[in-house]
Amino acid sequence: MRKVRNKVFTNPEGAESLENLEIEEEAVPSNDFVNDLFRDQAQTSEAASWLPIVLDTTRADVRTGLKVDLKKCLLAKYEPKEELSFLAPPKINKEIRPNLGATVIARDNHQSQAQRAFIVPSLNFLGKMASDAAPVDDFLFGTNFREEVDAAQTTEKVASRMAKKTQRPTAKGTQPVTGQHLRQQKS
Repeated sequence: MRKVRNKVFTNPEGAESLENLEIEEEAVPSNDFVNDLFRDQAQTSEAASWLPIVLDTTRADVRTGLKVDLKKCLLAKYEPKEELSFLAPPKINKEIRPNLGATVIARDNHQSQAQRAFIVPSLNFLGKMASDAAPVDDFLFGTNFREEVDAAQTTEKVASRMAKKTQRPTAKGTQPVTGQHLRQQKS
């Protein structure tokens, strides 16, 4: 018995009830790959639509990731070349900027801030703090963003060392004196 996964109902002219509708079966690719990856449905006896070697290789790559050598080879072979440089956003010449209207400059700044808003959530805490102080210039986060992040990391390390030093007691016998401790000594 073959399971029908998708049905297309066509309404012939003059059909006023569901009884007169014709049912046509659509060709649907099998879910073997999805079932094999996620194991949330029972295995079906249908033939796989992928070649076994392609399926096995893809399955292994999805589970373990690409090998480092293969990844480097693919990135070297298919890296974006100069032919795609036209996809980069255009930069406004500094000589032209004074001639632009306030609305054009405001719109450009707004678009830059909107683009940053999509990127900032993926940064760690230090990156977020550095991005707040970074002005938009030729680059979205400023030309010296790396130096700002490095400075923030150095500051965090120094602050954590200072916090650890202040938490350590200076001498073994110096503990805060409580009122109960004094009462017990008097009696």
